[in-house]
Amino acid sequence: MAIVRQAGVSCNSEFEEILLGNTWTKCFFGQPSEAAARFAAELVGKHLVADDKGALSDEVYRVPPERFSNLEPGECFAVSGARTFHLSVPTPAPLTAPEYRKQPHLTALPDGVTALGLESRYEEFLTRG
Repeated sequence: MAIVRQAGVSCNSEFEEILLGNTWTKCFFGQPSEAAARFAAELVGKHLVADDKGALSDEVYRVPPERFSNLEPGECFAVSGARTFHLSVPTPAPLTAPEYRKQPHLTALPDGVTALGLESRYEEFLTRG
């Protein structure tokens, strides 16, 4: 939703909660701004870390915002529930369209076939309401 906000599109928070809450698996690619990276880090969540003595001391981001800003093209973080994966997604090969060739169309009628002869009435068909 950060991207939607950056684009200037208004989105009510209820719709935002529905959209984010109904997607179990989320993929986060490189984020263009600090705000978007922070928003992605908040969505991924935080976890407790232990100090040197083994006591749980601090909450830190599971994926820090800086990591979202430094992702290369094709890299992403996939979050599925409580699990987070750092993935490399292959870039699809560019599609190549076949070369355009003009298709020959039959312009003469075969022997024994006659046209309907409606050419003289075309204005009648165009103005009929």
